[in-house]
Amino acid sequence: MDDRRPLSGVTVRGFSIPCPAPLAAVFERQATITLAELARLLPMDPETLRGHIRRGHISYVQIGFGERAPRRVFTLDAVLRFLEDRSRTECLSTSGPARRRTATTSSVEGGGFLALLEREAAERQRPSSGKEEGFLALRARRIAERAKKTKR
Repeated sequence: MDDRRPLSGVTVRGFSIPCPAPLAAVFERQATITLAELARLLPMDPETLRGHIRRGHISYVQIGFGERAPRRVFTLDAVLRFLEDRSRTECLSTSGPARRRTATTSSVEGGGFLALLEREAAERQRPSSGKEEGFLALRARRIAERAKKTKR
């Protein structure tokens, strides 16, 4: 069952916006609603709604002359504009983690770390020449060879 139905004459920023049925029912009976009523209908904590008011996310009409505790009421137009402004849609192309794109700045001859791993994997897959050498022994031999090259 769709609880959204267009309320006749509801236009926000030039567009006819469907109005949730609970809001439509309340605004058919009266022109404005109080903060407590709006918080109950959205559903939202009244303190959260007051935070949106302080930040200017929702407009209101001040009733009476009280300055210490102003009485605020909300029109249907203000509520629909607030709901439209706070609506979000995830964009699949930008919501996931981005792949890092960096240029290789290594001056090592023969490639970087990935090239080294590929060479080691290729050597492990070659048929042995009779003498079996484990991965750790092969790695230790490579490190020793590199140390000799850097000393030259």
